[in-house]
Amino acid sequence: MIGRISSRQSVFKQLLAMGLVLMMVLLAAFTITNLQMRLIQKENTLNLNSQNMGQIEDKVEEYCSLMTQIATVTVYSPTMYTYFFQDSVERVIFTDDVNTVFSNTILLQNNISGIYVFD
Repeated sequence: MIGRISSRQSVFKQLLAMGLVLMMVLLAAFTITNLQMRLIQKENTLNLNSQNMGQIEDKVEEYCSLMTQIATVTVYSPTMYTYFFQDSVERVIFTDDVNTVFSNTILLQNNISGIYVFD
């Protein structure tokens, strides 16, 4: 009877040891997989952010170029060119024509909220 009890305990201890080893292997596999997935997710996020920043930079450059072109066309229009070379009394009379040029310029790009002219 003592032999049976010790053999049963021995088998139980072996099964328990194999179960613990199996659990440790599964835990290690889960941990390694989890770390790899986090690294992959971080890398994908950085790549996506880099792509988005590139697209934003391109859009900003395009918008700045468009605004520069619109400003150049507005300033070098015959009406504005004449306005710059008039004295202050003639400028007051010429204000309606300048406002028309500004209104037309705002129609070119609806993101323009206002236009100011500085000497």
